[in-house]
Amino acid sequence: MLQSAKASQSGSNIEQCAARYDRSGAILINSIVNGSIVTIIAMVAISSVSIAAIG
Repeated sequence: MLQSAKASQSGSNIEQCAARYDRSGAILINSIVNGSIVTIIAMVAISSVSIAAIG
């Protein structure tokens, strides 16, 4: 059911969730492609903390 959900702002709760997920993923990808320095710094910081936690 979740895998076949279509993104729709006016649909069921699952369809609305899929629409929000699609939109936030697109915002993140656009920020990376456009070279938003804040996004890049945040991603580097989060990656560094994750690597440090693993080590």
